[in-house]
Amino acid sequence: MSKCKFCGKDAGFLRSAHKDCEDVFEKGRAEVEDLLFASARGKLSLSIADADIKNVVRDSYIDETTYHQSVVKCFEQAIDMALSDDLLSEEEETCLDNYMD
Repeated sequence: MSKCKFCGKDAGFLRSAHKDCEDVFEKGRAEVEDLLFASARGKLSLSIADADIKNVVRDSYIDETTYHQSVVKCFEQAIDMALSDDLLSEEEETCLDNYMD
């Protein structure tokens, strides 16, 4: 029996994860990325997003590597969106600067 890569309990014969654990992880990652993207775009306060993100990460088996990958992915998406009109406004620049901090 192998261990579930998410919860650490027995996953079953030739399995690396429980379906329920994987679903919780995927849903949590999507929610974290939504919050990160909203904060990168200035649509959500960073302090509010941070508290919500910590709760989701804790409850969704999200490890530090996955979290950091999501941070980078959302930053790249926010940059792409900000530059989609070939013009970076002061507001967009400020939002991106705040997100980087």
